[in-house]
Amino acid sequence: MGLLGPPVSVVPGSLYVHIPFCRKACSYCNFHFTTSLRQRDVLLRAVVEELNLRILALNWEDQGLGNIRIESKYQGKFPLKTLYMGGGTPSLLTMDELTYVVKGIGNWFDLYGVQEFTLEANPEDVNSTMVKGWRSLGVNRISLGIQSFDDRNLLRMNRAHDAGKAREALRLLQNEGFQSLSADLIYGFPDRTMQDFEDDLHEMLSWGLSHFSSYQLTCEPKTAFYHQVNENKVRMVSEDLVLEQMMHLYNVSASHGYRAYEISNFALPGHEAVHNSCYWSGYAYWGLGPSAHSYDGFRRRSWNVAHNARYQMEIQSGKLPKTEEVLSDDQKFNEDVLIALRLMDGLNWVALEEKHGSERVQSIHHRIKAMPKEWFEPLNLADRTVPLRLSFAGRAVADFIAVELFADSS
Repeated sequence: MGLLGPPVSVVPGSLYVHIPFCRKACSYCNFHFTTSLRQRDVLLRAVVEELNLRILALNWEDQGLGNIRIESKYQGKFPLKTLYMGGGTPSLLTMDELTYVVKGIGNWFDLYGVQEFTLEANPEDVNSTMVKGWRSLGVNRISLGIQSFDDRNLLRMNRAHDAGKAREALRLLQNEGFQSLSADLIYGFPDRTMQDFEDDLHEMLSWGLSHFSSYQLTCEPKTAFYHQVNENKVRMVSEDLVLEQMMHLYNVSASHGYRAYEISNFALPGHEAVHNSCYWSGYAYWGLGPSAHSYDGFRRRSWNVAHNARYQMEIQSGKLPKTEEVLSDDQKFNEDVLIALRLMDGLNWVALEEKHGSERVQSIHHRIKAMPKEWFEPLNLADRTVPLRLSFAGRAVADFIAVELFADSS
């Protein structure tokens, strides 16, 4: 999968479903969610109806879709490669609620052909009954929100689980045969020493998971953590310590056989996340639910309103509650560069030139020569077959490098 991506498809092969409910508000999280669990049934009906509206809005004959009739949707269905249920906390839904959403998707898509069906789960929701139920719905991959194995740290994060529950959830999921199992870990949290992070990472690696994600804490507006920092109740850790933790993360995970195929994602060979890789490779996808984003695989992006009541009202009135934008040439170029630099596969010069022209490629070459060589894997700008890849040191400043290479950068 390269920079050019696949042909544009009217009906995408990937679906994301945003479930905006959580038991507690994590201190660092700025995703769209609510801790009010009322009217879940109303919102879930709206999510299913959004999909119906999207399908019905298609110009079936003009798009060559006349072989799939609206009135016989249970017979002819669209192929689906990946399905991802995120949030929020989709694992807090009952089996009846999850089944309702999955069946709504199954009205239009062939769920038997799904390669990867991921459910985001929190440890406190994992029990034998629910795990068996998830499996019966076709879920074949779990992304577990652990974040830390330190109870003090979990308390500061305002998580609803403790370290013991995280271990219990991992053990149960592995015993139930979930071979595609991922977990999240946060580094750069206040009042955490280097040894604290090393302990967290060591335990994460000790479970032998096929995949894990590790994110640097960022201070996002409108979060409890943001207010705590502004009120001097907590202090961000130094950039030097964050960099030290990041370098340790890359080096130690590599020594355990993990490939950092994206800046924050680590996989054993062959276990890269298919759904996220589709995002990064330019494939089309639909996002269902409040705040969810969609992309047509070419230039058109859209995002749903991040407000549950307004989302439901729009759907009930027969409207899609989304805002759209069409990316300019410069925006598309910048986006392609930014994503490519986050990936271990790097920036493919041939694909970039075919898509954006030789003038832009030459501009990047010129700017790279002025940057520190240690930010990149060995450079060979004369050989177009050698992709541009960031070193571990370069990944620490990946966003800065990308901005410097953007089309509108001076």
